Amino acid sequence: MSLDNAASLEAFMQACQQRVNGLIELAIDKRIPSNRLRDAMSYASVDGGKRIRPILSYAGAQAIGGDPKVADKVATALALSHWYSLAHDDLPAMYD
Repeated sequence: MSLDNAASLEAFMQACQQRVNGLIELAIDKRIPSNRLRDAMSYASVDGGKRIRPILSYAGAQAIGGDPKVADKVATALALSHWYSLAHDDLPAMYD
């Protein structure tokens, strides 16, 4: 489904989530040589999450008539930055 053709807010949000999850999977698969690390990163970053930040970046691009492809890098970076902050917040070493 194209982001431009999303009939409702729910459909738009779902399309954005699927798009950014696919981009994250692609980035992990291309750059991480270890299967074990790749599986762990994929599990932690792709499974679950509402992806509000990437949705807002796609909505912003659409609001000004931009191409969703232009917002892909920003959306992916926002999702991964948020994932990083959540994952590292749970590390015991971060409590001290």
